[in-house]
Amino acid sequence: MDAGSGLTAAVIIGAIVSIVTLIVGRGSKISEFRQSWINDQRADVATLGAAALSLARQKSVDRAADYDKLEQAALRIRLRENPIKPEWTEVIAKIDQLRSDLLAEDGVSRDRFTDVAAITDAASLVLKGEWKKVRSGEIGYRIVCGIFALLCAGLLWMAYDGVSVEAPSPADKKAVITSPTVAPTPAATATTGSPEPRRAPVTSAPGRAVE
Repeated sequence: MDAGSGLTAAVIIGAIVSIVTLIVGRGSKISEFRQSWINDQRADVATLGAAALSLARQKSVDRAADYDKLEQAALRIRLRENPIKPEWTEVIAKIDQLRSDLLAEDGVSRDRFTDVAAITDAASLVLKGEWKKVRSGEIGYRIVCGIFALLCAGLLWMAYDGVSVEAPSPADKKAVITSPTVAPTPAATATTGSPEPRRAPVTSAPGRAVE
């Protein structure tokens, strides 16, 4: 991998990391808001149930204050409902029925524990679904994490493939090693046709050369 390719890969990875960090931070913030929403909704359901039981059993010290608590909690629960995607329709219907019964039975002691328990159970199911969203994260966050994992795997594969292409193979390494120099044999010298050196004449007697 040359310098230009390495720089380009570094820029791409930096941009991807920045985008993922931004989306992860936004997803974490949304999860915090959702958790706060769950806590507030749970607290209002508990406040409504306690006020309703106190009014129904005629054990309220200040009935007007308990009615105010019940009405305020019921209104806050209704306002947190998403009008586009309603999820608390069943809970709100049970709350409205309980409010009507309490107003009609004003001054009469009745046990409304079953009604309050039904509201609590229905609310718990919806809150459980919201808690699962907080635990597993937002849908966008999960999608981005999957895409980021695929991109990282692709970049690692490209880097590994580039290194494997550029690295010399064992055959290339063997070719680089030079073979030892071998001295020419007499047969090879004769084959090449090189002239045989002349022998000096041998003299047997003074003044007479013998060929």
